[in-house]
Amino acid sequence: ATDYLENKGTIKGRDGANETSNASCGNNYWWWYFGNDTCAQPGTSIYLQAGKLLNAGEIIGGRGGDGQQTGAWGGGLSIYGTNVANTGTIRAGNGGRLLGDQPGTAGGGGYVSMWAKDSVQSSTPTGVTTGDGGNCHNPSASQMGGNGGNIWINAQSQVALEGLYTTGQGGTNCSTDGQRGRFNTDPSVLSLSGAGTKIDGGDISIYGG
Repeated sequence: ATDYLENKGTIKGRDGANETSNASCGNNYWWWYFGNDTCAQPGTSIYLQAGKLLNAGEIIGGRGGDGQQTGAWGGGLSIYGTNVANTGTIRAGNGGRLLGDQPGTAGGGGYVSMWAKDSVQSSTPTGVTTGDGGNCHNPSASQMGGNGGNIWINAQSQVALEGLYTTGQGGTNCSTDGQRGRFNTDPSVLSLSGAGTKIDGGDISIYGG
């Protein structure tokens, strides 16, 4: 943590490795195999915290690795401060896909969490976007798609939003497709401005006061 953090470049999480061809990874959640580098690995998440935090560049989570029966989760983004401002791109990582014909579970999309003690101000033509859930390979084989990542934007005082805010799509081509990501904001004061402002997601919860 620091008193002030400003990003004008690119902060990018590393993509997770795909399952190797000689791996023996079953149909379980990816974290059962965390540390087993032959199985699909999650995308790297990013955690930023400062008193005042400004993003004018890119913050990007890593993609989750693909696997035969288990896809890994996409990297999430946690952005915390007393005051948080964003004029750039914030994009979480997509979940890993299923590549095999056996039952399995694809990886969930990475989340975006922006929390401030005082205020969050985000004006972004390029968007705040969470990761898509991983797709399946064989919808006849009890395969479950990954859920899209959620967006949480909250502050004790004020949240002011302008631009595009899009939650991840659920994985498709599955016996059970993944769910669309959710959007939630619940500050004391909420401002939505701009003709091009759009919040696009599954369940959208907007509260103020």
